[in-house]
Order: sequence, then structure tokens, then C-alpha cells
Amino acid sequence: MNELESQNCPGFCGRNVLGDNTSFDQPLYSDCGACEWGYRAINKFACTPCTTQIEAYDYLYLVFNAIATCLVHCFFIHYYAVRANTQHSLRTMLGHLSCFLESLCAFLLSVLVLPPMGSPFLHGCTHSGLREWYPMFYNPFFMHVKKLRCTYEIVYPLYSLPFIFFALNLFFLMIFRSIYCIYASRNVLFSSKPYYAALWALPVISTVHATLAGIIYYSFPYLSLLTSLALIAVFMAFKGRITMREMLKKFTIPSNIIILSSLTAFFGFAIFSLGVLYSMATLTAAIIACATMPLPAGFYVLTIGLTRPGLGGVLADK
Repeated sequence: MNELESQNCPGFCGRNVLGDNTSFDQPLYSDCGACEWGYRAINKFACTPCTTQIEAYDYLYLVFNAIATCLVHCFFIHYYAVRANTQHSLRTMLGHLSCFLESLCAFLLSVLVLPPMGSPFLHGCTHSGLREWYPMFYNPFFMHVKKLRCTYEIVYPLYSLPFIFFALNLFFLMIFRSIYCIYASRNVLFSSKPYYAALWALPVISTVHATLAGIIYYSFPYLSLLTSLALIAVFMAFKGRITMREMLKKFTIPSNIIILSSLTAFFGFAIFSLGVLYSMATLTAAIIACATMPLPAGFYVLTIGLTRPGLGGVLADK
């Protein structure tokens, strides 16, 4: 056993404990290879269960996946509603509510089904670099001849949990969106295009996650910041060439209030994520995020007289 312990595994490989070894004083280990799901090689030897509670930044990354999916679905609802000139109707707002419920239920359930089951406090593996997200590119060669297949989820559960979320989101989409479609199609001509667009979008989002998860993990606070600022600017610019007073009147419409509040909250999420990324205290980051949330919309309204926001297109008010 001492001779085996002195033989470290190369790369990310590890040795799994063999199941039937109860008759021995010390556990028996397999040859070097991929660890089981939820395990990671420690000190290049034994595959050890991942029992460390994941950090706040990890939770924010998982929340970002849910927010991004919800925004994509809401975009299709709003896009086809504007084309039909029903963007301020009750059924369009119910469509946005359906998107929110789909993502919320899918996210909560995906967190609760992973160990420790039923608890919102997830356990995970410690990780420290981008290369750990792509172990398939770092499979080592044994004696420069045999390639060891040591591809497994080193960053558990940050890579697998979003896939669980996407599957559950599809499940809840078929439930909530079907109920919404039945309600929205009563006595009116109703387009099912947002429903099918969402069905097409989920595989695309899953593919993006499968290929770019590591890059997105380290850049999502910046992506959130840029995206939220762009969405707020575009949303307000599509209101047309109007004065500050007229712009403020636009936001007495409940649908505009809901959309702008959601985009503003997304901006606050980006600021909070940046604070956590740079090791800021959670409470301090939350205070800064709350204090800066109104700034983009407020800056736009105050400087509207200096700009020409008249943009044409399918999203413009008709």
C-alpha cells in the first residue's frame, strides 16, 4: 500500500476506492483514471468526495444562468408582442410572469435535488483556474505512450447543475407556458411563436454553456454589466424623441415599470457580482448595488435633452 501511495497520478487523474474491500484494514484503490461524479482527486492520489460548501460567487454564477435564460425567453415574448402591437397588454405581462416562474421553479428545484438533497447550501469541489473547466484538453500520457482518460467534472456542481436547470426549465416551460397559451388564446388571435422560440433557444443556451462555461464563469459580472446597460439604454431609446416629462409619463404604464424595474435589478445584480468578484464584503457589495441601481435610468432621463433617441425598428412604440 505504501508503494501505491507513493505513485501519484498525472494531470487531473485520481484513484477511486474499490467497492468490495471490507475485508482489508486499508482501502483498495483503482488505477489512475477519472474520478466519479461529485469527487475530485486530492494531492494527485485518492478521489475524495466534494463536501466543501460553494462560495457566494459560485451561487451568483448559477443565478446568472437562470437570469440569462429568463431574459432570452422574455425577449421573445416582448418581440412578438411589439410586432402585434400588444406589448402593454395584460396577456403580455402574464407571458413575462410565466418566464419568471419557469426559471424560478427550475432553479430552486435544481439546487434542491443535488447533495445535500433538500438543502439550498450546495457542496462542491474546490477549483482555482480556467483549465479545470476543460479537463478533456489535459488528459495526460502514461509513459509517453498510453493516454489516460481523466475527463470528469472537476468544478462540480458548477458545470452539471446548469444542465439540470435547463432540463427542468423545459419541463416547467411546457407546464406554465401551456397554461398561459390557453388563457391568452381565448377570444383573440394569439401567436405561438414565443413558445416555439423558447423551445429552440434552450438547446442553443445549453450548447453555449457546454463550450464556454469556464469563460463565462470568470466574466459573467462584466457580461451582466454591459448587457444590463445596453438593455436599459435600448429600452428607453425606443420610446422615441420625447422630452423628459413625456419620458416620465411613459413610466406610469405598469408594463414599462415592470420591464424597467427588472432591467434595473439586473444592473444591480451585475454590480453586486463585481463586488463579490473583487472580494468585497457581501453587505458592502449589496449596499453599493442598491445605491447604484437607479443610476443608468436616471442618467438617461436627465440627459435626454442632449440626445436623439429616436430609433426605428420592430421594438419601437407604434
